[in-house]
Amino acid sequence: MEGAAESGNLDIVKWLQRTRNGNCTVRTLHLAASGGHLKVVEWLYQNFPCYDYALHASYSAAKGWYLDVLQWLHVRLPSTFSEYDMDGAATNGHLNVIKWLHEHRSEGCTHMAPFHAARHGHLEVIQWLHAHYPDKFVRQAMDQAAGNGHLHIVRWLHENCREGCTAYAMYLAARNGHLNVMLYLLEHRSEGFPSNVMTAAHNFEVQCLFSSSRPLSLKTDRSHRVHEPMIVLQSAYNKRPAFVKDCLRCLAQIATCEGNIEILDWLNQLGLELRTTIPIRDAVARGDVQLLQWFYSNQFELQDPDLLELAVQKGQLDAARWLSKRGFKITSLNLIEEAGRNDNVSLLRWLVEHGPPLDFDAALVLTGKYHHEEIVPMVSESVRVLLVREALQSSN
Repeated sequence: MEGAAESGNLDIVKWLQRTRNGNCTVRTLHLAASGGHLKVVEWLYQNFPCYDYALHASYSAAKGWYLDVLQWLHVRLPSTFSEYDMDGAATNGHLNVIKWLHEHRSEGCTHMAPFHAARHGHLEVIQWLHAHYPDKFVRQAMDQAAGNGHLHIVRWLHENCREGCTAYAMYLAARNGHLNVMLYLLEHRSEGFPSNVMTAAHNFEVQCLFSSSRPLSLKTDRSHRVHEPMIVLQSAYNKRPAFVKDCLRCLAQIATCEGNIEILDWLNQLGLELRTTIPIRDAVARGDVQLLQWFYSNQFELQDPDLLELAVQKGQLDAARWLSKRGFKITSLNLIEEAGRNDNVSLLRWLVEHGPPLDFDAALVLTGKYHHEEIVPMVSESVRVLLVREALQSSN
């Protein structure tokens, strides 16, 4: 019956009740309301009056933009309403539902109403909520707008709300690749990045070489004017050079972790430098071959001699292959044994083919201890003879 109610099939609901003694629960009416099926809601209410329906039915109707269901619930089941209903309507940008709730109900909303409206880019909802429920605004609203790239929301909140944002606004914008939002925050806000990102960013330096930079085009909302990134950045740098450099280092750290090549290209125009080999080692450990290729193509030296070993230890076959083609070699049989112990068959096969020749002891460990008999045809004939002899002796 729940499935029929959710899809709005009243005939099936009636049939189940008549022939199968179908049972109605609170969830049944809730599902009908969430789909905006008013006739089903009415029928359930009339035929199962003993049930307590006061469970989120109004929230589902508000979130789904079903004003007719809300109006019916307001008359028949007023106890179903709560402050979360306006939150649900705000989440999906249903301003007419919000206005109706405000006019006919007294529950109001929680801080999650502007939070979700900002997160999903509903500017008109934000403006209305700020006019009627200004005390419900929190700093995290701008954080969410920044993280989802809603520059128009970020700008409006900055210009009209005293709450501001947290350091996660710039972090979320950078992590999700919204460079225009990050630059707006860089120009107008002072929160910067979270402390843990600032600490990790010591691996990078950005020289801010504006004279040799070529502006990178960005995809932006046409309804909002966005300055060329380099112009915005240079203006901010002239006012707060140390702050801007710190933020650009953080941007480089995040872009590297996320593998955002477009932002790395943009930063490289400014003079991007690596102060440690950690970013390259992290790329190897994650198996991010595209990022490794970017470092290599942009003349960042792959200095650490153990990068191929690191790729093997982390089970990153694609990274191991890429490094092998650029002169890195496997020199230790221990790594081959490690691949066998981890049961990484594809990596093991590659190592046996490209690493140092397996001696009898290593081959015996792989076949006897870790049961990788598939490597037997890949070892030398002399080692293969010893393996067969060992197997015969063990069977006897």
